[in-house]
Amino acid sequence: MDIIILSGKAKQSLTGLTAGKSIGALQLVNQPVVNFMQDAILNQLKVSRFQVLAPSRHTALESTVNPNLDWLVSVQEYAYRLEKQADEVLWLRDDVLYDVDFTRLLKHARQSVHHAMVFFSGGNPVMFYQKHHGGIDLRCVFSARMTTHDVCQNLLSECSWHGDNFIADMAYVIDSVESYYRLSMKLLSGDLLYTVLDYHQAGNSLIKGKRVNIKRPSLKQHHAYLGDSVYVHPRSLLHNQAILCQHSYIDSYVDIRDSIIMPWVYIGSYLNIKNSVVTQEAVIRVDTGDVIPIVDKKMVGDILSQ
Repeated sequence: MDIIILSGKAKQSLTGLTAGKSIGALQLVNQPVVNFMQDAILNQLKVSRFQVLAPSRHTALESTVNPNLDWLVSVQEYAYRLEKQADEVLWLRDDVLYDVDFTRLLKHARQSVHHAMVFFSGGNPVMFYQKHHGGIDLRCVFSARMTTHDVCQNLLSECSWHGDNFIADMAYVIDSVESYYRLSMKLLSGDLLYTVLDYHQAGNSLIKGKRVNIKRPSLKQHHAYLGDSVYVHPRSLLHNQAILCQHSYIDSYVDIRDSIIMPWVYIGSYLNIKNSVVTQEAVIRVDTGDVIPIVDKKMVGDILSQ
């Protein structure tokens, strides 16, 4: 079976999070989005080779996800070869978290009378399946400005696909800061059916990476994830739901509530972070949609510049 990952540029509304990279390379709590898909397929289907189809050479996705991969897994550029057609082809999106039993889904697809199937979720095409390669040589023109959704629309025109629908809440499309935030919190709370953050710490209210420095009085949360090399000052507090990605540093007298701190972010003293996603460049309020640029880098900024 060939697994082909469709990867376009991020939508404008997400560029504040992706910093020019694809959504598949975006950190989703503890690893890039696309790594969740690859872990599930490796465990369920025993497939370890993935190809990336992008409108232009997309090394950003490959270079970001490779350090997080199982040693058995390889990711490379898509290369169509007529003489090396696979018996089956599965086309997936890099901007989707698939909370799916792939084994059961493929059994359904293989038993279908249809040669080529497309699965929709909320009106979005999120997965394509072919029993045989069918000779798709992608004659359509791709542009570097295309999003992953645009790439999928072009793929729809290349074959006569039979449409099918996912059960609700099986494929989560990340197409806005709000959808990214909601999915992160569901993942943190353990509310997904097949996908978990860390099998060894599943069910814990606190999930930690390596070299985490936090004192028990700071932990007032329902659920929290602290990535590798995270520091939280003893006089700072975490409330409700909190995600602190790797290499984040929280200074003194900071309150963090229902928020995500992205990797390599410094949070200065006496700040109240609530219902937000914080990057090195901005604080993005999820409840209002406001994007507040960071002017004073001593308050919030790149940890390496402190």
